[in-house]
Amino acid sequence: MEQPNKPLNKDPFERYKQNRQLSQYTDIAMTMGVTIALGVFAGKKLDAMAGYHKPVFTLALTMLAIFASFYLTYQKITKKP
Repeated sequence: MEQPNKPLNKDPFERYKQNRQLSQYTDIAMTMGVTIALGVFAGKKLDAMAGYHKPVFTLALTMLAIFASFYLTYQKITKKP
């Protein structure tokens, strides 16, 4: 006896919901990556312009960028849809 055709997904919007979650995670990862990369880049440029042999601005701006990326991530996570 053959079983009747069952739909693969009970919820027709399940795939949409999964794609939306994936895009939210991707957005968070990209925001963090770009923010930290900009901090490192700006720090290296400032160190080169100031003539420092130690990466003073690079470390400072990298740490600032990490905290900024965590703050932006927190805002995105706690934002109500």
